Amino acid sequence: MILWAGGVATIGSGVMIAELREGRFSLALVPLFMLTFAVLLIVVSRWFARHEGTFITDLIVEAVDGRVVR
Repeated sequence: MILWAGGVATIGSGVMIAELREGRFSLALVPLFMLTFAVLLIVVSRWFARHEGTFITDLIVEAVDGRVVR
């Protein structure tokens, strides 16, 4: 995701500058929307995975009839 966002930022900044020079403001906003979507995707994904560690641990313990030693 970092590589994709870096590519969007690098290429998108050139596109934004070119589009702003020609007066096309709507096309200049596309890279910003793409970066905003990337950040929102990460935030939502982390929110969905907030209890994933406990779930996976419980699943493995039940599957092998084991116990967790901490």
